[in-house]
Amino acid sequence: MMLKILVRLAWFFNVHKWRYLFAILILIIASILELVPAFLIGSAIDLFQRGSLGIDEAIQLSTVLITVIVLGYALNYIWMRSLLGGAYLLERTLRSRFMRHLYLMDHHFLKKDRPGIYSHEEQTT
Repeated sequence: MMLKILVRLAWFFNVHKWRYLFAILILIIASILELVPAFLIGSAIDLFQRGSLGIDEAIQLSTVLITVIVLGYALNYIWMRSLLGGAYLLERTLRSRFMRHLYLMDHHFLKKDRPGIYSHEEQTT
């Protein structure tokens, strides 16, 4: 079922492929960057156990750790905005196509199948 939907939306993904490739690339980079804080904390613990963690190394590790955390947050924001922005664009495109289709419908169809208006028999059941 999901594959059928993706096949039917292939035209949209082909038009906006760079948006989605960019989002996936940033997602991969952000995922790799999320491993760095654990590595930095492990390095700090090793330096502390050996007794070679001076104030300069602690400040340097703290600065790098804060920078990596902020950069990871920014990258996560960028890929989510890019991906969700594409979803919003798809929604808007599909809705405008549907509304254009409804506006082009023949008045006989709309008279026969009145949307939102039910007969008395349908309301009682």
